[in-house]
Amino acid sequence: MIGKFFTSFAIIFSYLLIPFPIALVMKELFFLPESAIIGLVIVFVIGFFPLMIFVSRKVFLFPAKHKQSIAKADLIKQVAHLRVKDCLFSAEYQDDCLVLTSPYMDAQFVSLFQAQNISKAYYMKLWFDEDKHLVRFKDHLVSSASAIGAGGISFNMSAQTGYVSSQVFLLDSSANLVRFSNAELHKALIEVVTSNGWSLNLKII
Repeated sequence: MIGKFFTSFAIIFSYLLIPFPIALVMKELFFLPESAIIGLVIVFVIGFFPLMIFVSRKVFLFPAKHKQSIAKADLIKQVAHLRVKDCLFSAEYQDDCLVLTSPYMDAQFVSLFQAQNISKAYYMKLWFDEDKHLVRFKDHLVSSASAIGAGGISFNMSAQTGYVSSQVFLLDSSANLVRFSNAELHKALIEVVTSNGWSLNLKII
């Protein structure tokens, strides 16, 4: 998965660099006005969205290992019972997607000058297309941090979606605290989906 991430990053980064040398060359060779150069840049900006769709559908595609596909209901059941490091995820079917939720990490730090609280919540959404035997997934990570001290009160919140790489702390079946990377969930998901005759794809939009 991480290899596909760097491949997609290289494609997107290369695409973003293309307009500038082309614009400079065309301006020097054809003496184009600035309005034409701006129009060229706008075309590349608009083309960025189809590029993102291409990356999500082609680069982040994990094809099925065989054509003997199991039923959608059976696959949902297997995905809902995924276990990573002896940790189970809460599974709930909402609207048209399955939501896998992990217990979030809470950390409190107290020093002489301030008290700080950090929280992370990670969950994954999955869409199942039985006609195409295709599962599309999207990561979600919500982080918040608050601090109270002599300098006052501060609060920050951030959210990431799409392909997210993060680590949180989970409780396993024995109530032990374990460090969990969602890359491990990605790996387990790829295995259970592709080995059952379905393909797995990242959903960006």
